[in-house]
Amino acid sequence: MRNLRETAFWILDRIKGSPIGNQIKKQQQINSNEQDLSRLLRYARKHVPYYRESPEISLSSFPVIDKSVIKNAYESFRSDEFSDDSKLITLYTSGSSGTPFKAYQNKDKDNSHKAALILLNRSVGWNIGDRWAHLRNWGFGKPATWKDKFIKNMVPLSVLDLNKEKLEHIVSTLVKDKKLHILFGYSSAFERLADYIVQNGYQNLNFGIRLIVDDSDDLKYETWDLLEKIFKCPVLNRYGSIENGIFALTKPYDRTFYVDTTQFFIEILKMDCDESVNEGEIGRVVITDLHNKALPFIRYYNGDLAVAKKIVNGQCTEIASLHGREISALRKTDGTLLSETNIMGHFKEFVDISRYQIVQKTADEYCMIVENAPESVDRLCVDELKTIFGADAKVRIVHTDLIPCEKNGKFKVTYSELPKGNA
Repeated sequence: MRNLRETAFWILDRIKGSPIGNQIKKQQQINSNEQDLSRLLRYARKHVPYYRESPEISLSSFPVIDKSVIKNAYESFRSDEFSDDSKLITLYTSGSSGTPFKAYQNKDKDNSHKAALILLNRSVGWNIGDRWAHLRNWGFGKPATWKDKFIKNMVPLSVLDLNKEKLEHIVSTLVKDKKLHILFGYSSAFERLADYIVQNGYQNLNFGIRLIVDDSDDLKYETWDLLEKIFKCPVLNRYGSIENGIFALTKPYDRTFYVDTTQFFIEILKMDCDESVNEGEIGRVVITDLHNKALPFIRYYNGDLAVAKKIVNGQCTEIASLHGREISALRKTDGTLLSETNIMGHFKEFVDISRYQIVQKTADEYCMIVENAPESVDRLCVDELKTIFGADAKVRIVHTDLIPCEKNGKFKVTYSELPKGNA
């Protein structure tokens, strides 16, 4: 049936004129994205009002923007060639960054993204027609229809209000469905699932999973290791966004994020200026989407922080590690920036805590919310937080039975309530 689905997919594509097949051939032949970048910048100067006054056609001459800049001048960012919304792909972000957003894509961008996704998946052994499970909050948004499940060969597994019964159902499904080979979902769901399997002694069950793909940038290394040990298969981390597509993907047993340079020109810029960081340095992830003409994203800061591993002529082609959103980056009492990853490492041995979240309230006030933890951990948590943020940090511990995920299924370990620019 997998081969039938794949055959049917390509027959349908040929009937439509092979828009995806042609994109795949094109992407397989690309050695450099310089021409695509130059083409995009020239197009933007000619057709996008916001960029008509750009002094020259070089990426560095274009300003760094973010969602708020686009929203405040939305129509000026739209191409005058794509004014008919009904002929465009409309995408909505969940608003997890605090800025709900609507984006448009022209059909060529959509086809290019689909082709890139097929190639990325194929490179790690995930082919069209493979049976896969999608762990997500199916209680929000559009539910999975029978047609979706059949055509995509997808098994929807809800992680909304994930309790013992739901976890048991997921484990049972993974054991009984012998054709189910791929798991796809958010790290918060994988973390809960892995812990549940260990706690109940299910490690030796006969799982048929051969590939796990995490679709969020906050997968803890401990969870990564545990999943590989339980399922005895590679765990990959995928990095992307709803409005742009998939930026980068790790490889089996290799935790470097390899950027898809056929689709994007990614810069990692310093925190205090629009200059490239050095390799090994943390900075802001700035995206230039090479194929969206309807609403071009040029030097678009998406709010994420990352450490650059390889930079070639200002372009980051390999990312050493992702450090969450700037809104998740907290500061020490002296103002030093700390990423979520920096902080999580301090609590890996606090096994009495089911889950925790650290919120920075002011420049020197911090609240740590702990889930299902004895009060005996309070003193240890306070001491550790003062070690992290400074001896003068004001710390409060709050106990709860459940720290909820966001509606999109993601979970923030750290969160800053400082005004933007200070976070």
